[in-house]
Amino acid sequence: MKKKLLGLRSRRRGESGFTILEYCAGAAIIIGVVWGAMSTLGTSMGNLIGAITSWANTRTSEINAGSTGTGTGTGNGTGTGG
Repeated sequence: MKKKLLGLRSRRRGESGFTILEYCAGAAIIIGVVWGAMSTLGTSMGNLIGAITSWANTRTSEINAGSTGTGTGTGNGTGTGG
């Protein structure tokens, strides 16, 4: 009676369902696939971020090298566009 209440029954022949070993094997396969994908994408994303950083640093250097004023301006714009 106690085993029945706790759901601890012996497995009978022909009974379908997964055992804990099968769940563990499936989880291991899924973890392996996710780990491989994250390793590949992580490297690619790192390279992409590095390239963007390099580009931004180059552009900043170019802008700073071409800058001759102090950035205060004169305030004489008309604002009409055009």
